[in-house]
Amino acid sequence: MVVRVLIYCLNDILSDLDSGDRITIARLLNHTSSIVDYQDSEAYQNELLADPTRIWQPEEKLAYVSELEPYSEPGEESQYSASNYQLLDL
Repeated sequence: MVVRVLIYCLNDILSDLDSGDRITIARLLNHTSSIVDYQDSEAYQNELLADPTRIWQPEEKLAYVSELEPYSEPGEESQYSASNYQLLDL
Protein backbone atom coordinates (compact mmCIF):
# COMPACT_ATOMS: atom_id res chain seq x y z
CA MET A 1 0.00 0.00 0.00
CA VAL A 2 2.80 2.44 0.87
CA VAL A 3 4.46 1.81 -2.49
CA ARG A 4 1.24 2.66 -4.34
CA VAL A 5 0.93 5.92 -2.44
CA LEU A 6 4.56 6.82 -3.19
CA ILE A 7 4.13 6.06 -6.90
CA TYR A 8 0.92 8.11 -7.05
CA CYS A 9 2.60 11.08 -5.33
CA LEU A 10 5.68 10.81 -7.52
CA ASN A 11 3.59 10.75 -10.71
CA ASP A 12 1.66 13.79 -9.55
CA ILE A 13 4.83 15.75 -8.72
CA LEU A 14 6.66 14.83 -11.91
CA SER A 15 3.75 15.30 -14.31
CA ASP A 16 5.13 18.68 -15.45
CA LEU A 17 8.38 17.14 -16.71
CA ASP A 18 8.55 15.77 -20.25
CA SER A 19 10.08 12.52 -19.03
CA GLY A 20 8.30 12.45 -15.68
CA ASP A 21 6.48 9.22 -16.48
CA ARG A 22 9.85 7.42 -16.76
CA ILE A 23 11.31 8.65 -13.48
CA THR A 24 11.03 6.12 -10.69
CA ILE A 25 11.92 6.12 -7.01
CA ALA A 26 14.85 3.85 -7.83
CA ARG A 27 16.09 6.33 -10.46
CA LEU A 28 15.87 9.16 -7.95
CA LEU A 29 17.86 7.15 -5.41
CA ASN A 30 20.56 5.98 -7.81
CA HIS A 31 20.81 9.34 -9.62
CA THR A 32 19.71 8.13 -13.03
CA SER A 33 16.55 10.28 -13.10
CA SER A 34 18.11 12.91 -15.43
CA ILE A 35 16.71 15.65 -13.18
CA VAL A 36 19.24 18.44 -12.93
CA ASP A 37 20.65 19.61 -9.64
CA TYR A 38 18.95 22.82 -8.50
CA GLN A 39 22.34 23.88 -7.09
CA ASP A 40 23.56 24.28 -10.69
CA SER A 41 21.10 27.12 -11.23
CA GLU A 42 22.77 30.52 -11.36
CA ALA A 43 19.58 32.12 -10.05
CA TYR A 44 19.55 29.76 -7.05
CA GLN A 45 23.22 30.48 -6.33
CA ASN A 46 22.54 34.24 -6.43
CA GLU A 47 19.60 33.87 -4.04
CA LEU A 48 21.71 31.74 -1.71
CA LEU A 49 24.51 34.33 -1.66
CA ALA A 50 22.02 37.14 -1.07
CA ASP A 51 20.56 35.40 1.99
CA PRO A 52 22.84 32.61 3.22
CA THR A 53 20.85 32.03 6.42
CA ARG A 54 17.56 31.44 4.63
CA ILE A 55 15.89 28.13 5.37
CA TRP A 56 14.67 26.70 2.07
CA GLN A 57 11.71 24.39 1.54
CA PRO A 58 12.11 21.56 -1.00
CA GLU A 59 9.51 23.16 -3.29
CA GLU A 60 11.49 26.41 -3.38
CA LYS A 61 14.69 24.63 -4.36
CA LEU A 62 12.95 22.55 -7.00
CA ALA A 63 11.50 25.65 -8.66
CA TYR A 64 14.97 26.26 -10.11
CA VAL A 65 15.08 22.90 -11.90
CA SER A 66 12.78 24.00 -14.73
CA GLU A 67 15.30 26.57 -16.02
CA LEU A 68 17.94 23.89 -16.65
CA GLU A 69 18.15 21.19 -19.33
CA PRO A 70 18.01 17.54 -18.22
CA TYR A 71 21.33 15.71 -18.10
CA SER A 72 20.03 12.95 -20.38
CA GLU A 73 17.03 10.67 -20.73
CA PRO A 74 16.00 8.89 -17.51
CA GLY A 75 18.01 5.72 -16.98
CA GLU A 76 20.74 6.55 -19.53
CA GLU A 77 23.46 7.85 -17.22
CA SER A 78 24.23 8.44 -13.57
CA GLN A 79 24.70 12.05 -12.49
CA TYR A 80 24.46 13.24 -8.87
CA SER A 81 21.55 15.57 -8.28
CA ALA A 82 20.49 16.97 -4.91
CA SER A 83 17.12 17.61 -6.57
CA ASN A 84 16.41 13.89 -6.40
CA TYR A 85 16.53 13.95 -2.60
CA GLN A 86 14.44 17.11 -2.49
CA LEU A 87 11.75 15.36 -4.54
CA LEU A 88 11.78 12.41 -2.17
CA ASP A 89 11.45 14.82 0.76
CA LEU A 90 8.13 16.23 -0.47
